[in-house]
Amino acid sequence: MALLLGSQFAIGSDSASVSIGSASVPPGGSVTVALEALNVPSAALGAITVDIVYDDSLEPTAWDKTSSPLDMVNCNLNYAPNTVRCTGISAVGVSGDIAMAHLTFHSVESAGECDSLDVRIITFADPDGKPIPATDIDGQICLLPEKTASPTPTPTLTPTSTPTSTPTLTPTSTPTSTPTSTPTSTPTSTPTSTPTPTPTPSPDDDGDGLPNSVDPCPNGDDCDDDGLMDGSASSEDLNDNGVVEPGETDPTNWDSDGDGFSDGLERGLTTPEGQDTDRTSPHWQPDADPTTRTDPLSADTNGDGVPDGEEDLDRNGRVDAGETDPSLVAASLAQGWKHTCYVGEAQPIDQALGAAANKVLAVYRLKGGQTWDRWFPGRPSASTITTFSPWDQLFVLGSEAVTWNQQFSGASQSSAALAQGWNSICYSGATKEMQAAVAGIAEQVAVVYALQADQGWSHYAPDKPDVSSLTQAARLDALLVLITQEGGATWVFDP
Repeated sequence: MALLLGSQFAIGSDSASVSIGSASVPPGGSVTVALEALNVPSAALGAITVDIVYDDSLEPTAWDKTSSPLDMVNCNLNYAPNTVRCTGISAVGVSGDIAMAHLTFHSVESAGECDSLDVRIITFADPDGKPIPATDIDGQICLLPEKTASPTPTPTLTPTSTPTSTPTLTPTSTPTSTPTSTPTSTPTSTPTSTPTPTPTPSPDDDGDGLPNSVDPCPNGDDCDDDGLMDGSASSEDLNDNGVVEPGETDPTNWDSDGDGFSDGLERGLTTPEGQDTDRTSPHWQPDADPTTRTDPLSADTNGDGVPDGEEDLDRNGRVDAGETDPSLVAASLAQGWKHTCYVGEAQPIDQALGAAANKVLAVYRLKGGQTWDRWFPGRPSASTITTFSPWDQLFVLGSEAVTWNQQFSGASQSSAALAQGWNSICYSGATKEMQAAVAGIAEQVAVVYALQADQGWSHYAPDKPDVSSLTQAARLDALLVLITQEGGATWVFDP
Protein backbone atom coordinates (compact mmCIF):
# COMPACT_ATOMS: atom_id res chain seq x y z
CA MET A 1 0.00 0.00 0.00
CA ALA A 2 1.55 3.31 -1.10
CA LEU A 3 1.33 6.69 0.59
CA LEU A 4 0.92 9.39 -2.04
CA LEU A 5 0.75 13.18 -1.74
CA GLY A 6 -2.16 15.07 -3.29
CA SER A 7 -0.67 17.91 -5.32
CA GLN A 8 -2.53 20.65 -3.44
CA PHE A 9 -1.76 19.44 0.07
CA ALA A 10 1.35 19.53 2.21
CA ILE A 11 2.86 16.57 4.08
CA GLY A 12 2.79 16.61 7.84
CA SER A 13 3.37 13.91 10.41
CA ASP A 14 0.00 14.58 11.99
CA SER A 15 -1.87 15.62 8.86
CA ALA A 16 -5.23 14.25 7.86
CA SER A 17 -5.47 11.60 5.17
CA VAL A 18 -8.00 9.93 2.91
CA SER A 19 -7.63 6.16 2.75
CA ILE A 20 -9.14 3.34 0.70
CA GLY A 21 -8.86 -0.15 2.18
CA SER A 22 -7.07 -3.21 0.79
CA ALA A 23 -8.49 -6.73 0.53
CA SER A 24 -8.14 -10.16 -1.05
CA VAL A 25 -10.79 -11.86 -3.18
CA PRO A 26 -11.15 -15.07 -5.22
CA PRO A 27 -11.14 -14.71 -9.04
CA GLY A 28 -14.59 -13.65 -10.18
CA GLY A 29 -15.54 -12.65 -6.65
CA SER A 30 -16.59 -9.38 -5.03
CA VAL A 31 -15.16 -7.56 -2.05
CA THR A 32 -16.02 -4.38 -0.11
CA VAL A 33 -13.43 -1.84 1.05
CA ALA A 34 -13.82 1.23 3.25
CA LEU A 35 -13.22 4.81 2.13
CA GLU A 36 -12.25 6.88 5.17
CA ALA A 37 -10.95 10.30 6.21
CA LEU A 38 -8.46 9.83 9.03
CA ASN A 39 -7.01 12.11 11.69
CA VAL A 40 -9.18 15.08 10.69
CA PRO A 41 -8.14 18.01 12.93
CA SER A 42 -10.36 20.11 15.12
CA ALA A 43 -10.88 22.51 12.20
CA ALA A 44 -13.45 19.86 11.17
CA LEU A 45 -14.33 18.47 7.77
CA GLY A 46 -17.21 20.19 5.97
CA ALA A 47 -16.73 19.15 2.34
CA ILE A 48 -14.89 16.29 0.68
CA THR A 49 -14.64 15.13 -2.93
CA VAL A 50 -12.46 12.12 -3.75
CA ASP A 51 -11.78 10.12 -6.92
CA ILE A 52 -10.86 6.42 -6.72
CA VAL A 53 -9.10 5.29 -9.88
CA TYR A 54 -9.06 1.51 -10.46
CA ASP A 55 -7.64 -0.98 -12.99
CA ASP A 56 -9.53 -2.48 -15.94
CA SER A 57 -9.62 -5.79 -14.08
CA LEU A 58 -11.93 -4.31 -11.43
CA GLU A 59 -15.55 -3.26 -11.73
CA PRO A 60 -17.32 -1.15 -9.06
CA THR A 61 -20.76 -2.62 -8.42
CA ALA A 62 -22.20 -0.96 -5.30
CA TRP A 63 -21.63 1.51 -2.49
CA ASP A 64 -23.25 2.56 0.78
CA LYS A 65 -22.70 5.19 3.47
CA THR A 66 -23.31 2.95 6.48
CA SER A 67 -22.14 4.58 9.73
CA SER A 68 -20.96 7.77 8.03
CA PRO A 69 -21.33 10.86 10.26
CA LEU A 70 -21.47 13.12 7.20
CA ASP A 71 -24.84 14.73 6.51
CA MET A 72 -24.87 13.58 2.89
CA VAL A 73 -22.69 11.26 0.80
CA ASN A 74 -22.95 10.48 -2.92
CA CYS A 75 -20.72 8.06 -4.87
CA ASN A 76 -20.96 8.02 -8.67
CA LEU A 77 -19.75 4.60 -9.83
CA ASN A 78 -19.80 5.77 -13.45
CA TYR A 79 -18.21 9.20 -13.04
CA ALA A 80 -15.49 8.57 -15.65
CA PRO A 81 -13.70 5.55 -17.17
CA ASN A 82 -12.03 3.61 -14.34
CA THR A 83 -13.03 6.31 -11.85
CA VAL A 84 -15.48 6.45 -8.93
CA ARG A 85 -16.16 9.92 -7.49
CA CYS A 86 -17.45 10.26 -3.92
CA THR A 87 -18.56 13.54 -2.36
CA GLY A 88 -19.70 14.30 1.17
CA ILE A 89 -20.83 17.34 3.16
CA SER A 90 -21.34 18.26 6.80
CA ALA A 91 -22.92 21.54 7.83
CA VAL A 92 -21.22 21.73 11.24
CA GLY A 93 -18.08 19.73 10.44
CA VAL A 94 -16.77 16.40 11.73
CA SER A 95 -13.36 15.50 13.17
CA GLY A 96 -11.26 12.46 13.95
CA ASP A 97 -11.50 9.23 11.95
CA ILE A 98 -14.51 9.43 9.63
CA ALA A 99 -16.17 6.62 7.73
CA MET A 100 -17.26 8.06 4.38
CA ALA A 101 -18.49 5.09 2.33
CA HIS A 102 -18.02 1.40 1.55
CA LEU A 103 -17.28 0.46 -2.07
CA THR A 104 -17.82 -2.98 -3.56
CA PHE A 105 -15.65 -4.15 -6.47
CA HIS A 106 -15.99 -7.25 -8.66
CA SER A 107 -12.73 -8.76 -9.92
CA VAL A 108 -12.25 -10.45 -13.29
CA GLU A 109 -8.43 -10.86 -13.11
CA SER A 110 -6.55 -14.16 -12.79
CA ALA A 111 -5.25 -15.42 -9.44
CA GLY A 112 -2.05 -13.97 -8.06
CA GLU A 113 -2.56 -10.46 -9.44
CA CYS A 114 -2.97 -7.31 -7.30
CA ASP A 115 -5.00 -4.39 -8.65
CA SER A 116 -4.44 -0.87 -7.35
CA LEU A 117 -7.03 1.55 -5.94
CA ASP A 118 -5.61 5.06 -6.42
CA VAL A 119 -7.06 7.78 -4.17
CA ARG A 120 -7.06 11.33 -5.55
CA ILE A 121 -8.26 14.18 -3.32
CA ILE A 122 -10.24 16.85 -5.17
CA THR A 123 -11.70 18.80 -2.23
CA PHE A 124 -10.92 18.53 1.49
CA ALA A 125 -12.15 21.62 3.35
CA ASP A 126 -13.79 22.83 6.54
CA PRO A 127 -17.42 24.11 6.66
CA ASP A 128 -16.19 27.59 5.68
CA GLY A 129 -14.51 26.26 2.53
CA LYS A 130 -10.94 26.60 3.85
CA PRO A 131 -8.73 23.73 2.57
CA ILE A 132 -7.43 21.24 5.15
CA PRO A 133 -3.98 19.71 4.44
CA ALA A 134 -4.33 15.98 3.75
CA THR A 135 -2.52 13.08 2.11
CA ASP A 136 -4.03 10.21 0.14
CA ILE A 137 -3.42 6.55 0.97
CA ASP A 138 -3.94 4.07 -1.86
CA GLY A 139 -5.24 0.54 -1.51
CA GLN A 140 -5.21 -2.65 -3.55
CA ILE A 141 -7.26 -5.76 -4.20
CA CYS A 142 -5.31 -9.03 -4.57
CA LEU A 143 -6.74 -12.26 -5.97
CA LEU A 144 -6.49 -15.51 -4.04
CA PRO A 145 -5.63 -18.72 -5.89
CA GLU A 146 -8.55 -20.68 -4.42
CA LYS A 147 -11.65 -21.04 -6.52
CA THR A 148 -14.94 -20.47 -4.81
CA ALA A 149 -18.49 -20.46 -5.93
CA SER A 150 -19.51 -17.31 -7.74
CA PRO A 151 -21.35 -14.95 -5.43
CA THR A 152 -24.66 -13.40 -6.30
CA PRO A 153 -23.87 -10.15 -8.16
CA THR A 154 -24.88 -6.90 -6.54
CA PRO A 155 -26.91 -4.51 -8.75
CA THR A 156 -24.96 -1.47 -9.83
CA LEU A 157 -27.81 0.90 -9.02
CA THR A 158 -27.93 0.30 -5.29
CA PRO A 159 -29.86 3.13 -3.59
CA THR A 160 -27.66 5.77 -2.02
CA SER A 161 -29.58 5.65 1.24
CA THR A 162 -31.82 2.81 2.37
CA PRO A 163 -33.76 3.33 5.59
CA THR A 164 -33.18 0.51 8.07
CA SER A 165 -36.75 0.63 9.29
CA THR A 166 -40.08 1.98 8.18
CA PRO A 167 -41.48 4.70 10.43
CA THR A 168 -44.87 3.99 11.89
CA LEU A 169 -47.60 6.20 13.21
CA THR A 170 -48.12 4.15 16.37
CA PRO A 171 -49.12 6.35 19.33
CA THR A 172 -46.43 6.74 21.97
CA SER A 173 -48.79 5.55 24.67
CA THR A 174 -51.99 3.53 24.79
CA PRO A 175 -54.83 4.62 27.08
CA THR A 176 -55.41 2.08 29.83
CA SER A 177 -59.18 2.44 29.72
CA THR A 178 -61.81 3.45 27.23
CA PRO A 179 -63.48 6.71 28.12
CA THR A 180 -67.23 6.56 28.45
CA SER A 181 -69.82 9.23 27.96
CA THR A 182 -71.80 8.31 31.10
CA PRO A 183 -72.11 11.36 33.39
CA THR A 184 -70.84 10.94 36.95
CA SER A 185 -73.95 12.53 38.34
CA THR A 186 -77.41 13.37 37.15
CA PRO A 187 -78.05 17.11 36.89
CA THR A 188 -80.92 18.33 39.01
CA SER A 189 -82.17 20.66 36.34
CA THR A 190 -81.91 20.98 32.61
CA PRO A 191 -79.65 23.86 31.68
CA THR A 192 -80.86 26.27 29.10
CA SER A 193 -78.67 27.86 26.48
CA THR A 194 -79.12 30.82 24.24
CA PRO A 195 -78.07 30.07 20.68
CA THR A 196 -75.25 32.25 19.37
CA PRO A 197 -76.48 34.19 16.38
CA THR A 198 -74.78 33.22 13.11
CA PRO A 199 -73.16 36.25 11.50
CA THR A 200 -74.64 37.20 8.20
CA PRO A 201 -72.01 36.84 5.45
CA SER A 202 -71.19 39.84 3.37
CA PRO A 203 -72.98 39.56 0.02
CA ASP A 204 -71.08 38.84 -3.17
CA ASP A 205 -73.10 40.69 -5.77
CA ASP A 206 -70.87 39.84 -8.74
CA GLY A 207 -70.41 36.14 -7.88
CA ASP A 208 -66.60 36.14 -8.12
CA GLY A 209 -66.10 34.67 -4.63
CA LEU A 210 -64.99 37.94 -3.03
CA PRO A 211 -67.42 39.40 -0.48
CA ASN A 212 -68.49 42.93 -1.31
CA SER A 213 -66.74 44.16 1.85
CA VAL A 214 -63.27 43.31 0.47
CA ASP A 215 -63.98 43.24 -3.27
CA PRO A 216 -62.16 46.09 -5.09
CA CYS A 217 -64.85 45.92 -7.79
CA PRO A 218 -68.02 44.60 -6.11
CA ASN A 219 -70.13 45.18 -9.22
CA GLY A 220 -67.86 43.35 -11.69
CA ASP A 221 -66.30 39.88 -11.53
CA ASP A 222 -63.09 40.88 -13.37
CA CYS A 223 -61.71 44.13 -12.01
CA ASP A 224 -58.56 44.23 -14.19
CA ASP A 225 -60.08 42.71 -17.39
CA ASP A 226 -57.42 39.96 -17.57
CA GLY A 227 -60.10 37.27 -18.03
CA LEU A 228 -59.69 35.78 -14.53
CA MET A 229 -62.48 36.22 -12.00
CA ASP A 230 -61.28 38.21 -9.01
CA GLY A 231 -61.86 35.74 -6.15
CA SER A 232 -61.84 32.04 -5.36
CA ALA A 233 -64.39 31.40 -8.08
CA SER A 234 -61.25 31.58 -10.23
CA SER A 235 -57.57 31.65 -9.25
CA GLU A 236 -56.71 35.18 -8.12
CA ASP A 237 -57.63 35.92 -4.47
CA LEU A 238 -57.80 32.25 -3.47
CA ASN A 239 -58.96 32.79 0.13
CA ASP A 240 -61.26 35.75 -0.61
CA ASN A 241 -59.73 38.03 2.03
CA GLY A 242 -58.97 41.02 -0.18
CA VAL A 243 -55.20 40.73 0.33
CA VAL A 244 -52.73 39.66 -2.38
CA GLU A 245 -50.69 36.89 -0.73
CA PRO A 246 -47.91 34.55 -1.95
CA GLY A 247 -49.23 32.27 -4.68
CA GLU A 248 -51.99 34.68 -5.72
CA THR A 249 -52.22 36.99 -8.70
CA ASP A 250 -53.50 40.52 -8.14
CA PRO A 251 -57.15 40.99 -9.18
CA THR A 252 -56.48 44.72 -9.67
CA ASN A 253 -53.35 44.25 -11.84
CA TRP A 254 -53.80 42.57 -15.21
CA ASP A 255 -50.06 41.67 -15.35
CA SER A 256 -48.99 40.58 -11.87
CA ASP A 257 -45.40 39.74 -12.80
CA GLY A 258 -44.83 42.68 -15.16
CA ASP A 259 -43.72 40.65 -18.20
CA GLY A 260 -46.24 42.15 -20.63
CA PHE A 261 -48.60 39.15 -20.66
CA SER A 262 -52.01 39.31 -19.00
CA ASP A 263 -52.52 36.90 -16.12
CA GLY A 264 -55.36 35.23 -18.01
CA LEU A 265 -53.23 34.60 -21.11
CA GLU A 266 -50.49 33.06 -18.95
CA ARG A 267 -53.13 30.74 -17.47
CA GLY A 268 -54.12 29.66 -21.00
CA LEU A 269 -57.52 31.38 -21.29
CA THR A 270 -59.15 31.66 -24.71
CA THR A 271 -62.39 33.12 -23.33
CA PRO A 272 -62.99 35.04 -20.07
CA GLU A 273 -64.04 33.03 -17.01
CA GLY A 274 -66.81 35.42 -15.99
CA GLN A 275 -69.39 37.74 -17.54
CA ASP A 276 -67.93 41.17 -16.84
CA THR A 277 -64.57 41.20 -18.67
CA ASP A 278 -64.28 44.09 -21.12
CA ARG A 279 -63.15 42.29 -24.26
CA THR A 280 -62.25 45.60 -25.89
CA SER A 281 -59.70 46.33 -23.15
CA PRO A 282 -56.00 45.93 -24.07
CA HIS A 283 -55.70 43.92 -20.84
CA TRP A 284 -57.79 41.09 -22.31
CA GLN A 285 -55.45 38.90 -24.37
CA PRO A 286 -56.84 35.53 -25.50
CA ASP A 287 -54.22 32.77 -25.68
CA ALA A 288 -53.48 31.75 -29.29
CA ASP A 289 -52.04 28.41 -28.06
CA PRO A 290 -53.72 27.22 -24.84
CA THR A 291 -51.72 23.96 -24.91
CA THR A 292 -48.74 25.88 -23.49
CA ARG A 293 -48.72 28.10 -20.41
CA THR A 294 -46.36 30.46 -18.65
CA ASP A 295 -46.14 31.49 -15.00
CA PRO A 296 -48.13 34.65 -14.11
CA LEU A 297 -46.00 34.98 -10.96
CA SER A 298 -42.63 34.96 -12.75
CA ALA A 299 -41.41 37.25 -15.52
CA ASP A 300 -39.01 34.49 -16.66
CA THR A 301 -40.96 31.23 -16.61
CA ASN A 302 -38.21 28.94 -17.90
CA GLY A 303 -35.39 30.58 -15.95
CA ASP A 304 -33.21 31.14 -19.03
CA GLY A 305 -32.49 34.79 -18.16
CA VAL A 306 -34.72 36.16 -20.95
CA PRO A 307 -38.05 37.68 -19.84
CA ASP A 308 -41.15 35.97 -21.24
CA GLY A 309 -42.14 39.11 -23.13
CA GLU A 310 -38.83 39.11 -25.01
CA GLU A 311 -39.34 35.51 -26.14
CA ASP A 312 -42.98 35.70 -27.31
CA LEU A 313 -42.48 38.99 -29.13
CA ASP A 314 -46.09 39.57 -30.18
CA ARG A 315 -47.30 38.34 -26.78
CA ASN A 316 -50.10 36.18 -28.13
CA GLY A 317 -49.19 32.98 -26.23
CA ARG A 318 -48.05 31.13 -29.35
CA VAL A 319 -44.49 30.47 -30.55
CA ASP A 320 -44.37 32.10 -33.98
CA ALA A 321 -41.55 32.34 -36.51
CA GLY A 322 -38.52 34.11 -35.07
CA GLU A 323 -39.62 33.55 -31.46
CA THR A 324 -38.36 31.31 -28.69
CA ASP A 325 -40.63 29.40 -26.31
CA PRO A 326 -40.86 30.99 -22.82
CA SER A 327 -42.62 27.87 -21.50
CA LEU A 328 -39.89 25.40 -22.53
CA VAL A 329 -37.45 24.51 -19.74
CA ALA A 330 -34.18 22.99 -20.98
CA ALA A 331 -32.57 21.22 -18.01
CA SER A 332 -28.97 20.13 -18.58
CA LEU A 333 -28.28 16.68 -17.15
CA ALA A 334 -24.66 15.70 -16.53
CA GLN A 335 -22.63 12.55 -16.71
CA GLY A 336 -22.90 11.72 -13.04
CA TRP A 337 -25.26 13.32 -10.57
CA LYS A 338 -27.43 16.36 -11.30
CA HIS A 339 -29.66 18.03 -8.73
CA THR A 340 -32.50 19.44 -10.82
CA CYS A 341 -36.13 20.58 -10.83
CA TYR A 342 -39.11 19.15 -12.67
CA VAL A 343 -41.81 21.68 -13.69
CA GLY A 344 -43.80 19.69 -16.25
CA GLU A 345 -47.21 18.05 -15.94
CA ALA A 346 -47.71 15.16 -13.50
CA GLN A 347 -47.04 12.01 -15.51
CA PRO A 348 -45.19 8.65 -15.47
CA ILE A 349 -41.44 9.06 -15.13
CA ASP A 350 -40.41 7.54 -18.46
CA GLN A 351 -42.86 9.86 -20.24
CA ALA A 352 -41.71 12.87 -18.23
CA LEU A 353 -38.07 12.18 -19.13
CA GLY A 354 -38.93 11.98 -22.83
CA ALA A 355 -35.90 11.76 -25.12
CA ALA A 356 -33.55 11.96 -22.11
CA ALA A 357 -34.88 8.70 -20.63
CA ASN A 358 -32.26 6.43 -22.22
CA LYS A 359 -29.46 8.50 -20.64
CA VAL A 360 -30.81 8.23 -17.07
CA LEU A 361 -29.51 5.47 -14.79
CA ALA A 362 -31.38 6.40 -11.61
CA VAL A 363 -33.47 9.12 -9.97
CA TYR A 364 -33.65 9.88 -6.24
CA ARG A 365 -35.98 12.23 -4.38
CA LEU A 366 -35.41 13.35 -0.78
CA LYS A 367 -38.54 12.99 1.29
CA GLY A 368 -39.63 13.71 4.85
CA GLY A 369 -37.73 11.86 7.53
CA GLN A 370 -34.44 12.34 5.62
CA THR A 371 -34.99 9.19 3.54
CA TRP A 372 -35.08 8.69 -0.22
CA ASP A 373 -37.58 7.65 -2.86
CA ARG A 374 -35.96 6.17 -5.97
CA TRP A 375 -36.59 5.10 -9.56
CA PHE A 376 -34.56 2.78 -11.77
CA PRO A 377 -35.41 2.32 -15.46
CA GLY A 378 -36.80 -1.14 -16.16
CA ARG A 379 -36.73 -2.14 -12.48
CA PRO A 380 -40.20 -1.45 -11.04
CA SER A 381 -39.67 -3.84 -8.12
CA ALA A 382 -36.69 -1.77 -6.93
CA SER A 383 -38.39 1.60 -7.51
CA THR A 384 -40.52 3.46 -4.96
CA ILE A 385 -41.81 6.24 -7.25
CA THR A 386 -43.54 5.99 -10.62
CA THR A 387 -44.52 9.58 -11.47
CA PHE A 388 -43.07 13.09 -11.43
CA SER A 389 -45.18 16.05 -10.24
CA PRO A 390 -44.70 19.79 -10.78
CA TRP A 391 -41.89 21.22 -8.65
CA ASP A 392 -40.39 17.84 -7.75
CA GLN A 393 -36.73 18.18 -6.71
CA LEU A 394 -34.65 15.32 -8.07
CA PHE A 395 -31.15 13.85 -8.01
CA VAL A 396 -30.68 12.37 -11.49
CA LEU A 397 -27.78 10.03 -12.31
CA GLY A 398 -26.90 10.30 -16.00
CA SER A 399 -24.76 8.05 -18.17
CA GLU A 400 -23.78 11.05 -20.28
CA ALA A 401 -24.67 14.72 -20.68
CA VAL A 402 -28.08 15.35 -22.23
CA THR A 403 -30.70 18.13 -22.37
CA TRP A 404 -33.99 17.29 -20.65
CA ASN A 405 -36.77 19.39 -22.22
CA GLN A 406 -39.79 20.07 -20.02
CA GLN A 407 -42.98 21.99 -20.91
CA PHE A 408 -44.01 24.18 -17.98
CA SER A 409 -47.21 22.81 -16.43
CA GLY A 410 -48.77 26.15 -15.52
CA ALA A 411 -48.54 25.41 -11.78
CA SER A 412 -46.90 28.31 -9.93
CA GLN A 413 -44.78 27.91 -6.79
CA SER A 414 -44.36 30.92 -4.53
CA SER A 415 -42.98 29.30 -1.36
CA ALA A 416 -41.44 26.12 0.04
CA ALA A 417 -42.14 24.56 3.44
CA LEU A 418 -38.83 23.62 5.09
CA ALA A 419 -38.70 21.00 7.84
CA GLN A 420 -36.05 20.71 10.52
CA GLY A 421 -33.15 18.85 8.89
CA TRP A 422 -32.25 18.62 5.20
CA ASN A 423 -34.62 19.91 2.54
CA SER A 424 -34.31 19.52 -1.23
CA ILE A 425 -36.07 22.47 -2.88
CA CYS A 426 -36.58 24.21 -6.20
CA TYR A 427 -35.93 27.91 -5.95
CA SER A 428 -38.66 29.67 -7.95
CA GLY A 429 -37.95 33.30 -7.11
CA ALA A 430 -36.14 35.94 -9.12
CA THR A 431 -32.37 35.72 -9.47
CA LYS A 432 -30.77 37.30 -6.40
CA GLU A 433 -27.60 37.35 -4.37
CA MET A 434 -27.84 34.62 -1.74
CA GLN A 435 -27.95 37.07 1.15
CA ALA A 436 -31.04 38.72 -0.34
CA ALA A 437 -32.62 35.43 -1.46
CA VAL A 438 -32.60 33.91 2.06
CA ALA A 439 -33.18 37.16 3.97
CA GLY A 440 -36.60 36.07 5.21
CA ILE A 441 -35.32 32.79 6.70
CA ALA A 442 -31.69 33.65 7.51
CA GLU A 443 -32.14 32.92 11.22
CA GLN A 444 -33.51 29.43 10.55
CA VAL A 445 -31.01 28.38 7.86
CA ALA A 446 -27.69 26.79 8.85
CA VAL A 447 -26.33 26.29 5.32
CA VAL A 448 -27.42 26.01 1.67
CA TYR A 449 -25.63 23.65 -0.76
CA ALA A 450 -25.68 23.43 -4.55
CA LEU A 451 -24.29 20.44 -6.47
CA GLN A 452 -21.82 21.50 -9.17
CA ALA A 453 -21.10 19.90 -12.54
CA ASP A 454 -17.80 18.47 -11.25
CA GLN A 455 -19.79 16.63 -8.52
CA GLY A 456 -18.46 18.96 -5.84
CA TRP A 457 -20.56 21.27 -3.67
CA SER A 458 -20.72 25.03 -3.30
CA HIS A 459 -22.25 26.39 -0.11
CA TYR A 460 -23.69 29.50 1.53
CA ALA A 461 -23.83 30.08 5.28
CA PRO A 462 -25.92 33.14 6.26
CA ASP A 463 -23.67 33.94 9.22
CA LYS A 464 -20.46 33.58 7.15
CA PRO A 465 -21.12 35.15 3.73
CA ASP A 466 -17.45 36.13 3.32
CA VAL A 467 -16.31 32.49 3.13
CA SER A 468 -19.30 31.15 1.18
CA SER A 469 -18.75 29.84 -2.34
CA LEU A 470 -22.43 29.91 -3.40
CA THR A 471 -23.16 33.54 -4.24
CA GLN A 472 -26.45 33.57 -6.16
CA ALA A 473 -29.81 31.82 -6.38
CA ALA A 474 -31.44 31.73 -9.81
CA ARG A 475 -34.92 30.59 -10.80
CA LEU A 476 -35.17 26.79 -11.07
CA ASP A 477 -31.95 26.20 -9.12
CA ALA A 478 -32.17 22.99 -7.08
CA LEU A 479 -30.75 23.52 -3.58
CA LEU A 480 -30.15 21.55 -0.37
CA VAL A 481 -31.15 23.59 2.67
CA LEU A 482 -30.34 22.62 6.26
CA ILE A 483 -32.79 23.95 8.85
CA THR A 484 -31.69 23.55 12.47
CA GLN A 485 -34.58 25.34 14.15
CA GLU A 486 -37.33 23.21 15.59
CA GLY A 487 -40.59 23.74 13.74
CA GLY A 488 -38.91 24.48 10.41
CA ALA A 489 -39.54 27.54 8.28
CA THR A 490 -41.35 28.73 5.15
CA TRP A 491 -39.23 30.19 2.36
CA VAL A 492 -41.32 32.73 0.44
CA PHE A 493 -39.86 33.48 -3.00
CA ASP A 494 -40.02 36.97 -4.46
CA PRO A 495 -41.29 36.90 -8.09
